[in-house]
Amino acid sequence: MERTPEGRSGGIHIFPDFTQDVNSKRAAFREARSLLRTCTGVRYGLRYPATLVITPEGGQTKSFESPKDAVDYIKKKLSPG
Repeated sequence: MERTPEGRSGGIHIFPDFTQDVNSKRAAFREARSLLRTCTGVRYGLRYPATLVITPEGGQTKSFESPKDAVDYIKKKLSPG
């Protein structure tokens, strides 16, 4: 196994370093992301700085900058868990 210069085995990990403001905006989507985990066939992700993108199976991609709007959409259109 190949070693990194620091002497540890494994790959290099890069972690984003967001400002506190961006982190809090992204954290506001916690409930929406939790609901999405229970939905089958739905792809989702957070784009910078804090936009939740949801793609239902066979559906059209939706983007949300408001956590409340995202939760309302998930509960009405995607019927989680």
